[in-house]
Amino acid sequence: MLQTLQRLRRRKLVQWALAYLAGAWVVFEASDVVGDKLGWPSGLYRGLLVVLLFGFFVAVVLAWYHGEKGRQRVSLPELLTISSLIVGCGITLWFVGPSREASQPTGAMGGADDLLATVPLRAVLYDNPSVAILPLRNLGRPEDEPFVEGLHDDILGSLQQIGGLTVISSTSVQRYRGRDVLLPEIARELRVDAVGEGTVSRGGDRIRVNVQLIDGASDAHLWSEQFDRELSVTDVFAIRTEIARAVARAMRATLTSLEEERLATRPPASLTAYDWVQIARSRCDGCEDRGEAYRRALEADSTYAVAWAGLAGNYAVRVLAFGAPTALADSALVLADRALGLDPELASAHGSKGIASYAARGLSARALEHARRAAQLEPGNASRWNNVGVFSAMRGRWVEALDAYWRSLRVRPTSASVRGNMAELYAALGLHERAAEVLAEASQIGPSNETVLHYASYAAALAGDPVGAWELASRAVKLHPQARNHQWAALLAGRTGRPDEALAHAEAAQAPAPEGLSMESNVRSVPVTLGFVLLGAGDAAAAERLFRKADDLLRERLVGGADDGYTRVELAAIAAARGDAGEAGRWMESAVEAGFRYHLEIELDPIFDAVREAPRFRRAVDRIRADVEEMRARVLDQEADLERARAGR
Repeated sequence: MLQTLQRLRRRKLVQWALAYLAGAWVVFEASDVVGDKLGWPSGLYRGLLVVLLFGFFVAVVLAWYHGEKGRQRVSLPELLTISSLIVGCGITLWFVGPSREASQPTGAMGGADDLLATVPLRAVLYDNPSVAILPLRNLGRPEDEPFVEGLHDDILGSLQQIGGLTVISSTSVQRYRGRDVLLPEIARELRVDAVGEGTVSRGGDRIRVNVQLIDGASDAHLWSEQFDRELSVTDVFAIRTEIARAVARAMRATLTSLEEERLATRPPASLTAYDWVQIARSRCDGCEDRGEAYRRALEADSTYAVAWAGLAGNYAVRVLAFGAPTALADSALVLADRALGLDPELASAHGSKGIASYAARGLSARALEHARRAAQLEPGNASRWNNVGVFSAMRGRWVEALDAYWRSLRVRPTSASVRGNMAELYAALGLHERAAEVLAEASQIGPSNETVLHYASYAAALAGDPVGAWELASRAVKLHPQARNHQWAALLAGRTGRPDEALAHAEAAQAPAPEGLSMESNVRSVPVTLGFVLLGAGDAAAAERLFRKADDLLRERLVGGADDGYTRVELAAIAAARGDAGEAGRWMESAVEAGFRYHLEIELDPIFDAVREAPRFRRAVDRIRADVEEMRARVLDQEADLERARAGR
């Protein structure tokens, strides 16, 4: 032991180690100052830290072998040790660097080529045979209505699994319920080749379903059939599968072998479970009544994957849209996994897990992965594609997002909300005329639709019309006094010199969930919005309390694995409000790596005024701007190709 200590002193190992640590600290601190001026990316700092860390061990090795000057030559053990350290450093740099997806230019992210096993967008919009199945008429008792509506949804769901067939969604055909409209006229309005209609009679132990398919141009019968079966869950499922196959044959749509297999869905163990699922679907989205109906279905059949997936989706929506505790989203993840354990190919289970992944943990990449899988399994389902659009936009994949929205809109042509989502992206891309066109269409369909009003205000703000944006936001708040509308109104009030109204709206936004983040709105979270308003009003102490609370919640979210850009932008906003340009720049760089691309929001938001010209912050925004310009060019090229395809039909 004494001999070892003497060797350490002789070779000056401690002195070398302390000298290296002091030098490394100086280098890192100097890099922080220089990097802030030159706008170095955050990945460069992580790389420098790793190099300095491994450099310490290299210095110790050199001290051991060469601390006594001239006493040792480079030996094989020394060479192997240093080589191992260099290799370890390289491997570590690979893993701690930015993710491959985040580090590539956003312009290269997404687009039709990335979508999982789907037909080209042109085929969906123009080339596929297309059909609309009108709501089935109930010839039985009024209490059978949920069953009849559910059977209609199930038939559509089976048809929506066929990639070579375009099927109009239930939402868009419901407008024709009870209306005396000629079928060829419906075909023209929905731009479909054929229209189906039918009746259902349920009584005693029998069920009778009559269905016919009419050519939209000639009004000729393409197919008709009557199904008279025993009222059992096996026969009900057999009827919907047979109808789907017959419609596909009549429309000359090609089914793949996988699609053939998926049409043969395994029925639940009892008709009671099936009935409760249909009742659940007829209840309000996200409400407790819907959840209770799914639970009753599971009491009747605990192996019914559709019911597990439905309950998971209900919980996730309650968190995202209705402010329920985040713990409910954790439960949704467990329920979705239970559904996937029973049926790994169930689209609704993947859809629910995607929503729950983001609601529970801010896992936007995983949410997109499951949303895409759900769309692959049900390529004709409008909701599946809308979710792909939402999560793609969140990840900065705007070309893919618009591709998904177009697919959703083709099968849900009466949707104002999908048009609102599209207008958001067109405005963010700087395509303001295109955004205005889409919003005009949306306003005709749903002039009071919450999504339409919100994004109309958003688009006006990005187009440089804050007064018009404020007027639209005020209308949205009056018609839909939800947290996100109050929050957006608070931001616009601040931008247009209305401090009292800004404070009132910010406080109203916080009221439903005073201890949470409520990050549903554009960029800002509720406590950060309110904190900035209070800071402007001169109450710095109250503002700082809100900033600290939000900072804690946001960092806790990151520890939990959140990979979205919004979380990081919020931390950048807090730093900007505090006047910390270096911290704001670092978080903005991190947001860019996570896919955040809404540079127009950043450039208009007054919370960033104090740091806007800081080199690192400015460079992060410049990178976003360059990526958005590339995506804008790609979107214009893609839509020009689609227009040529439409004109050439």
